[in-house]
Amino acid sequence: AVEEQFYVVWPLVVAGLTFAFVRPGARRWALLVLSVVGAVASSLWMGLGTAAADLPAAGDTSRFYFGTDSHAMGLLTGAALAALRDGRGFSDRLPALKPAGFLWTVVGLAGLVGLGWYFVAMDETSEGLYRWGFAALALLVAVLVVAATRPGPVEWLLSLAPLRYLGTRSYSLYLWHWPIAAFTRPGIDVQWSEPVVMVVRWGLTLAAAELSYRLVENPVRKQGFRATWDRLRRVGRAPVTAASAAALGKRCVTPPSGRVSGSPCSATSARPSPSVPAASATPPLKPIASIR
Repeated sequence: AVEEQFYVVWPLVVAGLTFAFVRPGARRWALLVLSVVGAVASSLWMGLGTAAADLPAAGDTSRFYFGTDSHAMGLLTGAALAALRDGRGFSDRLPALKPAGFLWTVVGLAGLVGLGWYFVAMDETSEGLYRWGFAALALLVAVLVVAATRPGPVEWLLSLAPLRYLGTRSYSLYLWHWPIAAFTRPGIDVQWSEPVVMVVRWGLTLAAAELSYRLVENPVRKQGFRATWDRLRRVGRAPVTAASAAALGKRCVTPPSGRVSGSPCSATSARPSPSVPAASATPPLKPIASIR
């Protein structure tokens, strides 16, 4: 995955720049330039590469869509924005930014409208998406982030409870939506109409995202991997233990005939049956110390 590769490689790049540049200002500008150059190069490779191969009209775009070199412009644009801002607006530990003002409010609202247009007008078969669309979308989202991280109407709008709920679970939603969609294809996997399929997909995605957010993502963030794994193991063992205890208890109920021979719990719960003479009952063993 492009994103996972970025998580592995980019910290190493930042660490290398930290050793190469002693002054924080020089280090930050080096990171900014590297991010911008990388985003531009990735955008050009996506646009020119798909144009040279006449994609998506002539074939599969997977090489460019899933290629780290051709689809890193969004991540690198975000890295450039973080370097330009020196982290401000992304952490409570840094000084707050000034209010958005009229200009950034208008720009932010326009960014929201543009993002909505992308969802309606573009799909995986749109030629413009590969020529210029991914690069333009990266810039559009960066502008929207600039406006949303300043106090103002755009920040207020994106801070509404339903949007905050989706935002906190956005990574889980992102991970779950694709496999659910891949196994609920209308006319292939399920014989439902398109609207019904969309409702089912949204429902399953929200449910799976909520579970993974509560059971995995949030606990890992707060407690770490090992503590979360141990807790999940205990939670997973609880139903099995309860089911085993219930099954054993059911088998330990003495049948009407009073026979308990062969029962798995006969060693602990068996008692001589009233119908059996007392003399035939096995006498209790004497303590070893009393045997001469």
